Amino acid sequence: VDRALDIAPDNPLYLLYRGNALLAARRPGEAEQAFRRLRAQGEGDGTPDDRLAVAVADQGRLAEARDLLQATVARFPGNVDCRSDLGTVLLRLQQPRE
Repeated sequence: VDRALDIAPDNPLYLLYRGNALLAARRPGEAEQAFRRLRAQGEGDGTPDDRLAVAVADQGRLAEARDLLQATVARFPGNVDCRSDLGTVLLRLQQPRE
């Protein structure tokens, strides 16, 4: 993925793949950077925001992740991944009724 990004550094699909690979490698801080770059492009169906929130949550910043996900669910109510990840964060915060 890094080689592809060297060629096309702003390719949204490559940024998404990089962020997901970094999350899988348990490197959420670096994943956050990739997802922030992707989110800044303003494209998508809420996936960049969702993945950013997951990276933030994986760093222990649960309240920030909750806020990101609540805003994303409001903008993209049909995105099931956002709703699922919001539920997970709320459970981690011990706020399952919100």
